[in-house]
Amino acid sequence: TPVGCVVPNGRQYEPDSLEPLLKDLTEKHPELDMEKVNADGVFNSQPCRDKIHEILGENVELFSSVNARSW
Repeated sequence: TPVGCVVPNGRQYEPDSLEPLLKDLTEKHPELDMEKVNADGVFNSQPCRDKIHEILGENVELFSSVNARSW
């Protein structure tokens, strides 16, 4: 069940736009046992995976489809 979203500004570094959402999620829903984060292809990068691991834990996986516009 989705519990939040973020619409990044094209000028903001993607891990920086993920951080407030992930922190808000952990503060408002500490009972959630998350296994995956589903994100748009723009977030499909190691820095975003690192940010998710930093905030949510090493066992949380980033599921991010390929951004079709980049092809």
